Amino acid sequence: MLEVKGITKSFGDFNVLSDISFQAEEGEIYGLIGYNGVGKTTLLKMMCGIYRPDAGEIRIQDQLVYEHADIKRQCFFMTEESTHFHQASLKQMQKFYRGYYPDWNDQTFQNLVNLLGMNTGMKISRFSKGMQRQAGLILAFSSRAKYLFLDEAFDGLDVTMRQLMKDMICFYARKEQALVVVSSHNLLELEHLADRIGMLNEGELIYNESLDWMHQHYCTCSFLLPDASADIGRLSAVILEQKEQEYTCVIEAPGDEARRRLNEIGAVVKEIRPIQLEEFFRKERREKNVDWEKVFE
Repeated sequence: MLEVKGITKSFGDFNVLSDISFQAEEGEIYGLIGYNGVGKTTLLKMMCGIYRPDAGEIRIQDQLVYEHADIKRQCFFMTEESTHFHQASLKQMQKFYRGYYPDWNDQTFQNLVNLLGMNTGMKISRFSKGMQRQAGLILAFSSRAKYLFLDEAFDGLDVTMRQLMKDMICFYARKEQALVVVSSHNLLELEHLADRIGMLNEGELIYNESLDWMHQHYCTCSFLLPDASADIGRLSAVILEQKEQEYTCVIEAPGDEARRRLNEIGAVVKEIRPIQLEEFFRKERREKNVDWEKVFE
């Protein structure tokens, strides 16, 4: 089990994370979301023992990660910067990681290289962005680590490769009973992959539940509101879009309760459906209303 308890992290005067706590189990795929600069990568680096928390503790198998090298050897952290040396090829990185990870598997490495058609002798830095991401994933899965921390796992991948990687992550987590923590700005991919979602906002973990829980407690509604004097505030909704009398909003309630509220204010309901992850993200993010005429005056 991964246990994150009361984690706080600052860099100088800038507070990145405050009092973050959650648990995740082996065999689980945990999706981590949040806007740019909110601290996702910092949290991942602390979970695998690269950074030391300023306060709180992170344990894997009841051991403090930062203090135990043997636990770190069960963790693989993937970003564009951290999976390979600048001048190294895949073959050279295979040799490097083979000496670090006790369960490294050369056969898995070769199978994935063949599957993806990768050139193991070429410098990884010469690969395209998508191919560099594939190289990182090959190294991650070949490590056979029990805990994978994948930062922007789908960045640069085309639609076919994203589906292949989702299938691979699902299979690996179940077969190896591995915990896979995936951060991504591609919310559609995470929605069809993660067992549970954690959302960071302004340094705090504001959501830590399954997508089923989200669907049970929130819905997205599209409706017309002919009466301009109707009190839309009675919906307790967050408006995502508005065009004249037509609204799309998120209501924190099951579908039947949302319909009752809409009927009470005289709305003409067009659609009520389970909320999507992207819509939940927008609800929490509270997008800015921008006057584009002023921006481009």
